[in-house]
Amino acid sequence: MRVSPHTRLIPRMLIPATLGLLLLTSCGKPPRELPSSPPLNASQSAVPLTLPPSLGLPPLGQTPLPGQTLLPGQPAPGQTGFPGQPFPGQTGLPGQPAFPGVPGRTYPTYRYPTVAPTKLGPETVSPTPRPTPAPRCTGSPTNVQILDLLKKQAGVPKATLKVVNGPYCATDWSFSAVEVSGSNPDQLEPLMVVTRGKDATLAIVAAGSEVCIAPVQTSAPPGIRVLACGF
Repeated sequence: MRVSPHTRLIPRMLIPATLGLLLLTSCGKPPRELPSSPPLNASQSAVPLTLPPSLGLPPLGQTPLPGQTLLPGQPAPGQTGFPGQPFPGQTGLPGQPAFPGVPGRTYPTYRYPTVAPTKLGPETVSPTPRPTPAPRCTGSPTNVQILDLLKKQAGVPKATLKVVNGPYCATDWSFSAVEVSGSNPDQLEPLMVVTRGKDATLAIVAAGSEVCIAPVQTSAPPGIRVLACGF
């Protein structure tokens, strides 16, 4: 049996139509259009709206509405002023309202204590008074006794000796300066002599160019120590 070529196209054309029908049945009914708003009536919008009276603050100098009270700092009826200013006869801080019957706030004033400057005295150290040098001896030892005792000391040059200063005495201590003669005047070198005792008990404590030794510093009278040591 021979089939016409046109009959082969019929099933192919039915396939898309069948698929479209299945899609419509699965989705249900198509969505409805949203209702549009009624047209605006110009005559209705022209009618003024009536609003209830506001409960705000009345203008300055007017009587408040029934049931309203004035806030602190608001001028009373017939009174001129600005919010934040005190009422007549009341005190208040600048920029803050004053309440009737309530005094304004006061802040204590702190005073710093006054401290007197401390006066310091001059930083000076009084020098130690220099002792008075001992006076000249009125008895022993004499110049001769000093020279005889000095010549017996080892190390004393065999030259002419002469007492040029002293002797000075304080209690049983004495101080003398002896000159050693030489061939050249530049070679003259004085010797200092510190003795203790009198006559037979006379003894040399120190002799030479430096006699400020420990016994002289600690045991000699101030008048002898100042001649031998300078203090």
